[in-house]
Amino acid sequence: MKRLLIKWLPLFLLLGMLPGVAHAQFKAATVDLSRVFTNYWKFKEADLSLQSLRTELATGFEDLKKSEDKGKESYTTLLSEANNQVLSSEERDRKKKAAEDKLREITEIRRTMEQYENQARTRLIDQRTRVRENLLTEIYAVVRSKGKAGNYSLILDSAGKTADQTPIVIYSTAEDITDAVLSQLNAGAPTAPKK
Repeated sequence: MKRLLIKWLPLFLLLGMLPGVAHAQFKAATVDLSRVFTNYWKFKEADLSLQSLRTELATGFEDLKKSEDKGKESYTTLLSEANNQVLSSEERDRKKKAAEDKLREITEIRRTMEQYENQARTRLIDQRTRVRENLLTEIYAVVRSKGKAGNYSLILDSAGKTADQTPIVIYSTAEDITDAVLSQLNAGAPTAPKK
């Protein structure tokens, strides 16, 4: 999208400089989509939800880690008992077998931890992507409606960056509609309960 915008931006600017009819019809605006996105009430709500999910997943991982740590302690104890010459050879063999079983259990816990971590990461990325796409769809709809209502030919993201991380909009006298977009988006925000 940005590459397409970069290709067509000079043409739009050229059209804006043409005298007469073309100049009268061309009207541009800017919007800071980064500010709109982070100040939209639904983003703040979704961010809290993602933080809650992240905490829940971290707690699940910590529980697995505690199981692994307990298993390691048990393994170390069984291994030292298996090498204790005071015990009979049968008892040492039994402890050695128990230590080997515990080591297999620890290995299984580690596999479970890796799988859990991968699934948690995927789940967080999917959730964040889904939330982002849904919010951007809503934001773009409001920006388009403001563009139609204001009769704009072009609306640029003033927070946008090129592939070289330089700003797309360096200077503009175009109207900034960021506050109007935010006002419309946040008009439906739930009111905080009064205490």
